[in-house]
Amino acid sequence: MAALPFLTTPTPVSPSAPLLTQEEIDSCAASFGLELRLSSFGPFYRIIARLIDDTEGSEPIAYTSGFVAPLFNLVHLDTMEVTRERG
Repeated sequence: MAALPFLTTPTPVSPSAPLLTQEEIDSCAASFGLELRLSSFGPFYRIIARLIDDTEGSEPIAYTSGFVAPLFNLVHLDTMEVTRERG
């Protein structure tokens, strides 16, 4: 198993602080050769993953969608699909 390019040890997080920033997530994805695109409409979201150096076109290799319910401190995942293998 390859070493992950980010820390995996838990650190104390205050309720007001995010677990990860968007910049940290993008940096981690880039280290795996991926680009993530987030789109949202109200509480609904969709994240699409594409290869950074995709020579076959810009077809997504994976996506996920769901919604956020801040009142319940909940992120609900509806769909997660990998459409093709990396590399």
